[in-house]
Amino acid sequence: MTIRTACSRRQSSSPRRSAGAARFGSTVAGALTGLLTVVALAACAQTDDGPGPSTPAPAPSAAAWAPGGTAEQNLPAFQALLQPLTKDDKVPTTQSVVDAVHSVGVTSDQMQVTPDHTPKDLDADSLSISVKIKEQCLVGQYHRGRFEAVVAEPINGACLVGSTVPLT
Repeated sequence: MTIRTACSRRQSSSPRRSAGAARFGSTVAGALTGLLTVVALAACAQTDDGPGPSTPAPAPSAAAWAPGGTAEQNLPAFQALLQPLTKDDKVPTTQSVVDAVHSVGVTSDQMQVTPDHTPKDLDADSLSISVKIKEQCLVGQYHRGRFEAVVAEPINGACLVGSTVPLT
C-alpha cells in the first residue's frame, strides 16, 4: 500500500497482511483513514513561521485553558489536560477524555471524540478527540501509550472525519 500526501514522500508498507487486518471492518478502516488524513493535512498546514512539532510542550503547571482564546493559544493547555490520561499501550476511555475536556468549560457541541471500542467490542488501537474553537480545531490522538495534539483546519465544518461518539 502506498500513502501519499501533499507534503510527504512515498511510504511503503509490507504487502503481507494478517488475517485480523483483513477482517477489520470497512467502517472502522474508513474512520481511521479519515483521521489519518486530518492529521496528515494538519502536518502539511504548518509553515516555517514557527517551531515544528518537535518543540516540547510547556510543563502542565504552566498551561492554563483560556476560554476566549484561540486554538493555538489553548494547544499547550489541551496537551497538559489530556496527556495524564495516557496509559501503557492502551487508550483511555472515551468518557474520561470527554470529562477532562468538559472540566475546562468546553461544551459537547464543540467536541468530537472517537469510540474506545471497535464495533466488535475490542479495545480500540487509537482514540481521537477534537475541540472546535472559532474556525480552528484542536485535534489530539492517543495511540500506543502516547498522546499527540495539533491545531488543524476543519474539513467541511468538522474537526474529525469518520465515526464519532454522540455527545450530549
